Amino acid sequence: MQLDEELQERLKSLLDTEAVKRLRQMALLNLGEMNALKVNASFENPLDHNEWWKNPGSVVVLAQKPGTGRKTNACALLAELRHEFPAVRAGPLGFGGGLEFPLRRLPQAENRGYLLELPPDEEGFEIADTFGATIERLQYTLKRRSGRLVVLTTPEQWCRVGGGAPDGIKHSLGVPSPLESARKWLGAKGPPDLPVDRWSTDDDIVALLDGQPPVEALEIVSLILDAHHASDSNLPNLEALARKRKSGGDTPFDRQVLSVIAARNNWRPQLLAWHKESGRTSFQRNFLLACATLRGASEAHVYASTADLASGFGDGDPSLKGQQEPGVIEMVDSIKAELQADDTVTFNRPEWDDAALEYFWVDRLLSRVKFLEWLADAPLKKPKSALETLTDAERQAMADRIGSFALRWAVRVRWSMSRLKSPEVGWN
Repeated sequence: MQLDEELQERLKSLLDTEAVKRLRQMALLNLGEMNALKVNASFENPLDHNEWWKNPGSVVVLAQKPGTGRKTNACALLAELRHEFPAVRAGPLGFGGGLEFPLRRLPQAENRGYLLELPPDEEGFEIADTFGATIERLQYTLKRRSGRLVVLTTPEQWCRVGGGAPDGIKHSLGVPSPLESARKWLGAKGPPDLPVDRWSTDDDIVALLDGQPPVEALEIVSLILDAHHASDSNLPNLEALARKRKSGGDTPFDRQVLSVIAARNNWRPQLLAWHKESGRTSFQRNFLLACATLRGASEAHVYASTADLASGFGDGDPSLKGQQEPGVIEMVDSIKAELQADDTVTFNRPEWDDAALEYFWVDRLLSRVKFLEWLADAPLKKPKSALETLTDAERQAMADRIGSFALRWAVRVRWSMSRLKSPEVGWN
């Protein structure tokens, strides 16, 4: 069987435009893997010349280290399965808390595609080394229920647990080129006027992509797309970065490249300069923080929420009535943003809003609790000073965004506390 050789060869190329669009559209329907598709580069469907994996009862084992695109490949397989067989439903399957995977964990439902990630080997817990020997029975049960299974593991773990597994089910994904991954994503997701070749051959962009795992390559792609869509008149003047540019001059494209480089560094020097600017007020800082948090909300909602945030911080209770405080237009200008026709506030700098949140989190340690309290209510209630209210869709989008970075911060705080308590730093 030449399957593994063919698989390696196929993974040297990535999805064409239509396949990328189909993968994203279908895999986001109900696979529960939205984050994986946002943060991983995707490869061409690795088994599309071998129909066996689509047959009921098939089990495919993807043995690769985390961060190399293995989960996205699993999603691609299941998305392609759904594309060809619309009646199939796909989703994750938990291993359970035991050392073995019992057949009873397979749901009774028919026409299902499952993604099973084996728990990692850890000190004090390793799944039974008989897993591979159970796969033949899994295949039999899956076939009776018109099911398919994709298993994620690591090469080291599979060497330990894969004994007794049927031949031909394990496949090596290889490691994709981040530059080629980025090129294909840009071609698939970018507008017709995006100069893909220019971006993918620019020395600074090539250097950014060099050695990056799929998660980072796709993040850089997102920054490039944001920079391309930005208004040139509002792109920042990055003279310090420009002096270090490997190639180029002072064209709009050069400024776009520089903004991508700055975004990869969280805009830290630029945000520091903004915060230190003479005459900077707490109301402006709070407005930047509110705009960065409440992405997509109307300017009236953001403006009124700024007053609530200021009050929570103890910065006073700014009056938004009359003309005592700066108005929305002035505030939007002060934070280097734009007021759109739909009354929302947007930034031209890629990931400037996320960088502003990160800057606050690092810079204002003693304000974190008050900010999180304000954050928890932000999508739920109408600010007392605002006339408008949020639609259900706007609330949901805002809650999703807030939930993502609140979780990220919570994990970081938990890690920091665990470090403080560890013997390495003298705590017990």
